Order: sequence, then C-alpha cells, then structure tokens
Amino acid sequence: NVTVDMSRPSVIENLMAIGETDQIALTWAKAVEIDTVKYHIYRRSETESKFILIKKIFDRSTLSYVDKMANLNMDYYYYVVGVNSFGQEGEKSEVVSARPLCDSEKPVINSIYPANGSKINSKVTFSISASDNKAVTKTELYYSVDNGENWVMFDYANLNSFTRIFDTTVLSDGEFLFKAVAYDAAANTSDGPIYTY
Repeated sequence: NVTVDMSRPSVIENLMAIGETDQIALTWAKAVEIDTVKYHIYRRSETESKFILIKKIFDRSTLSYVDKMANLNMDYYYYVVGVNSFGQEGEKSEVVSARPLCDSEKPVINSIYPANGSKINSKVTFSISASDNKAVTKTELYYSVDNGENWVMFDYANLNSFTRIFDTTVLSDGEFLFKAVAYDAAANTSDGPIYTY
C-alpha cells in the first residue's frame, strides 16, 4: 500500500516586514517540509477587515517579496502560508505590519556641460545629467542675468539626461548664471550647482 501524507504544511517562521521608500519588503524562513512547494502572501491595510491573497511564490527557495502597491501613510498587515504539492495551505504565520516610507531624498544634478566658467557665445549645446534614488520625472533649465535675483526657465524635459541648444545672442554681453533643477515623483527638488558663463 502507498501512504499519502495529507498533513498541512507547518507554520512559516520568522516573517518580517520592513517599510522602505514607497514599498514594503517581506522576508521569511524557508519551509521545513520538502513537500512545501510554494508560498502564499496575504495582506490587509489598516482600513480593511479581511486579508487578501496578493502574491503566489512558486519557488520554495524564494524567501522574500517586495510589495510595491502599498500606499503611503497607511499601515499594512501580512502573513505567509506554505502550500504543499496537493494545494493545501498550512497554518498562517504570525501577522506582521509595516508602513511605506515617504521619499524624502532629493534628486542630484550630476553634471552640466559646458564646464563652469567656460567662455561661450552664439548657440551653445548644454548637456545635463541628473539622478534620483527612485526616478527623475522632470529637469528644468534656467538662466539669470542679474546675479540670481531673477531666474528665467528657457527649457525643460521629462528626462534625467538630455541636451539642449541655447542661443546666447538673446542676452546682453557679459556674464550670466545657469542652473538645472531636477524633480522626482515626490516633488523633491535638487539643490545647485549654479554655473557662471
């Protein structure tokens, strides 16, 4: 006779939830039984009463998941269950909670060309490169002819890296200031630098 083990998988241990920028990262310990072939992740928000299955992990060696659909300013609760080859779910793990962190990191202007202090005239090609911990959503280009008291935006792009031609003949002779300002989706804005030409 063949004996079929129909027992449910054991509880998944060491579930942890960590709030990260705009997401929540989950980790857990590997299932004890070899027959536990996948994991199911359940979640509810602080405004919901029932847990909902949000993810099926089909590899028993995968022990982490990042929930990118969690909204800011809200706590989320999770538990994980092991699932055997018969599709039986085990007892739920302990429930853990976390809250996504707001993105407060400013974008950075990595490079501006021409170099600061360059002598330029006529039409000049400006090259701008910016970066952010998540993504740059827009970069604006400004010049000032009154030592920074007033800034005029002359171009922009919904990119982190691009080139633009600026006709300096529209300006009076003499020095002018130039800066690029990068934005991210959380409305953080870059600081400096200001170049003089």
